Amino acid sequence: MIIRSLTIITGLLLSTVAGHAGYPIDVTVAQNGCAGAVANDGVDDYTAIQCHINYMNTNFGGGILVFPSGAYDTSQTLVVPGAEMLTGMGAAVTSISSLDGADVKVLRFDGPANSFGGMDSIRIVCSQSTEAKQPCVHVSHNVPVTFRDSHIWGGQHGLQQDGVDGMIINCIIAAAALDGANLFSRGANWYIRTKFNPYAGQTVRYAYAQNDWAQTPNNGLQENHFVDCDFSGTFTHDAVAIYDNNTNQAITTFEGSVFSAPVTITAARATLFNGIEFGSTIDSDAPISLVGNYAVNAPITVTGSGTRACAGNLQITC
Repeated sequence: MIIRSLTIITGLLLSTVAGHAGYPIDVTVAQNGCAGAVANDGVDDYTAIQCHINYMNTNFGGGILVFPSGAYDTSQTLVVPGAEMLTGMGAAVTSISSLDGADVKVLRFDGPANSFGGMDSIRIVCSQSTEAKQPCVHVSHNVPVTFRDSHIWGGQHGLQQDGVDGMIINCIIAAAALDGANLFSRGANWYIRTKFNPYAGQTVRYAYAQNDWAQTPNNGLQENHFVDCDFSGTFTHDAVAIYDNNTNQAITTFEGSVFSAPVTITAARATLFNGIEFGSTIDSDAPISLVGNYAVNAPITVTGSGTRACAGNLQITC
């Protein structure tokens, strides 16, 4: 029985390796018909990097692509079509930037509904123009991704998130455009210990803006969860703005987070706040729940026509 069990386990392991990339690919090494990326902050590495991504996707459906320390530049959007994970040596030492700071979307994740591609320990840098029109990173409709320990900086929106069931953990996401949002969401995802703050000296419109579903027909309830996140900084409008276009589908939960600017909810099914530090006003025309929160700077009174359920708040009048 033990021998048979070991045989089964070994077979499963071998089938797993055979069905996916057995080894990570170093994008700086010329291999598999692809040139090596130079990573010297000046050479266009688009062709080399995209070739390595495509090789991994075509042959294995996904896998790990390693980006050694360096400054990689791209003149075009790098497309991640499946379960490819872009892995750097740390956001402080591995970066992928738009060549010459051009207004280019640097990364787009286009995988199928069960792909879970993503990035780990990388910094993505896009246009720093206050009039940028391209998002820095874009997750396409219904795509799940995993982002870990990474920074996204620049573009009209730092992250345009149209995906579903993704996980963003321990990241910093910041836009550059005055009319943009650090996170512009038309999807439904999880965010844990992530900062949606403009970089020092920069001002954007929103930390987080939620709209209705990116795709038609939509996916039903639009659930987004934020745990221990930071929505501080300088904004021309709100820290958080939620408007689901009156579809009555947006359900958003915030736990243990910080807001420095107003929170405005125009249309949603429900928004729940638990253990939040509020630095400004709360206005909601949709149902909200406020439990165990604190107004940091001065007492505030919740406004708006939405129904409210409130308990255990400090300096907050519902």
